[in-house]
Amino acid sequence: MRKLYGMALAAATLAVFSAPYTVPAVALGDDDRPVPEEKPDQKTLNRLAEAVEKNPNDVSARCELGACYDQLALPDLAREQYAAAIKAAPNNPHLWMLRVKQELKSGRSEVAMHLIESAHERFADDPEVLFWYGNYFAAKSRIDDAAFAYNLALKKNPEIEGLRSALGEVCLDRMRYGDALNLANDEIKSHPQFWLAYKVKAFALMGLHKPDEALPPLRVAYANYPTKAIVARTYARACIWCGLYKEGLTPALMYLNSTSNLTSNDPVAKKMAGTILEHLPKEYVEKELPKLVESIQKIKPNAAFYFALGDTLDRVDLNDLAVGQFYSGLRAEPGFARGLFRLGRDFEIARRDYKAALMLYSQASVMAPDDQEIATYFARLGRRYKNRENDLAWRLKDAMLPAIPSVIPFEVKVNAK
Repeated sequence: MRKLYGMALAAATLAVFSAPYTVPAVALGDDDRPVPEEKPDQKTLNRLAEAVEKNPNDVSARCELGACYDQLALPDLAREQYAAAIKAAPNNPHLWMLRVKQELKSGRSEVAMHLIESAHERFADDPEVLFWYGNYFAAKSRIDDAAFAYNLALKKNPEIEGLRSALGEVCLDRMRYGDALNLANDEIKSHPQFWLAYKVKAFALMGLHKPDEALPPLRVAYANYPTKAIVARTYARACIWCGLYKEGLTPALMYLNSTSNLTSNDPVAKKMAGTILEHLPKEYVEKELPKLVESIQKIKPNAAFYFALGDTLDRVDLNDLAVGQFYSGLRAEPGFARGLFRLGRDFEIARRDYKAALMLYSQASVMAPDDQEIATYFARLGRRYKNRENDLAWRLKDAMLPAIPSVIPFEVKVNAK
């Protein structure tokens, strides 16, 4: 567990501010959906632009205008306002940190790191600068240095938003779960809208083996950052431990989505999703799974997710649902040979439609001639299919389990003979 937290810490400390705005945390028991801030209207933009034009040194107006541009996803205009504010008041460390946050939101982490270094040279004792200097160290995996900077900042100003949560992440990395829990609770009291505090609290409670208490803050953390794999994974695990399999299905699927690509999948994610699926009634899965998959793909489109989910469904004998996932995946990635192969396996083993399976194996072998598994399945089934009339075992099996004719809803160029 320590290694897992350590790997996540460097990304979390800086990435938490990389969203266009701080997403309000969902209150416990409320609808678990993030609620974005309202975007500024044109009247507000005009008022601030006029204020800046009348007084170019109006730092407050420039910062407010920069924040508006941030919310409107206009990073270049926002950067211009923050830079002008620093030029007008170069000895104000808070302005430097606003610029740091803006650069992170724009994905310019190297620029942000340079700004943090420069700000620390100028304002070495400022608590907000120390906090961000700690984030700087954490992003470089220098956890001891990060902890030192965070503690200095905490002594000077414990009310900086995110400071206690960042130090709580360090405590999680060191498996000091009680300290992490106390820091998270203090953060939530001071800044109830800061979602990372709920994540720290939940992970601390999981470390203390209190999954039932971890569930409420996990719901908040997941609602505000569903695509963060470690959050989805921990939420799903807590649901499994508490026997809440229906609730755990969504985060388990999101975790599978977040860890899937066309070349590899996370076996832990597959096992977790499979465990939950095994504990749910088949009728429930058949009804709810298509809707859940659709909603997850809207949040984070990923064709590889269809194939990973199809494999998982096959492992729990939900073959018809698996076929549907492979169909969806191949519509998105028609050239994915392993996808054709996996669909072919379902046609051969689950549906016993051997001709359709051979068609898919044949096409997959053309696309991936060096894949030995595909070649083996294609050659084996080809031989058996050719001699099927003389294969007594095959004829008996087909008599007992007749084939389920399959329709391939896309073109397969190489047909079986």
